[in-house]
Amino acid sequence: MKNIYAWSLVVLLFSSPQANSQSSEPIETRPALNEDLRAQSPEAVLLSIDQRVDALGPLRYGAIRTTERAGARTVERWSFVQGRKGSFRVDYSGDTARQIAYNGRILTDYVPALRAARQYDMPELSEQGRQEILTAIGKHVFVPGVRVGVAAAQMSWQWSESAQGVPDAESLTAIGRDAQGGVLTVTLDAKKHHVLRTDLRVNERFLVSVEGQDHVEVQPGVWFPTRVELITTDASGEVRVNFSLTRWTANVNTDDSMFSLSLDKSVSIEKYP
Repeated sequence: MKNIYAWSLVVLLFSSPQANSQSSEPIETRPALNEDLRAQSPEAVLLSIDQRVDALGPLRYGAIRTTERAGARTVERWSFVQGRKGSFRVDYSGDTARQIAYNGRILTDYVPALRAARQYDMPELSEQGRQEILTAIGKHVFVPGVRVGVAAAQMSWQWSESAQGVPDAESLTAIGRDAQGGVLTVTLDAKKHHVLRTDLRVNERFLVSVEGQDHVEVQPGVWFPTRVELITTDASGEVRVNFSLTRWTANVNTDDSMFSLSLDKSVSIEKYP
């Protein structure tokens, strides 16, 4: 059970197109969503939304993430560019100046202030090692609330009873349940077909909620939030994370060279494995 929920949480909290973009199938060939989503199964609708996000080409956005935990407030700023075949680049600004670039094989993590970098030859690492590195990065830069990760949730889905017989409602809710007491509630925009809110509970215990607002259409039929609020808990109590997002742009022009950092010879580099 622990592994199932660990994976589900990673998908829910940190999944985004750059982490999951596996398909080169054009969006136009994806199954079209019916105008009345209630005519389809919730799982089919959620999968179709995820597929449309996953099929995006190169993506760019800027973000400000504010975390409030135990009376402390932390602010991080970064820009993100996703290339093709899993490549990406993150440029932190301010006190957290840092550059991370992954060209599909070598992942470089560079801290200019220390004149130090780590490089990982990803195919040479174990699957667990690769996942640990990507998950650690994802916790800091991937934006929640963009896709559901329904394929990994291992749940049975149904529409909320309140959605029945209300075809003109602006939103509707799908509820997924598994055999271990997990309940994932997903509220959708019934007209624009994007995720508004997710809520994950286990045996009625709250784990995390994610709500996106002020969505923009980055490509026909694909809507991303410009503001996201995430609420969860840890040993210190409630943790509240707010994302302010700018410049959501899909199918941007990228040069493969930007995903391989060119480091000066004076930089100390640790290589793994």
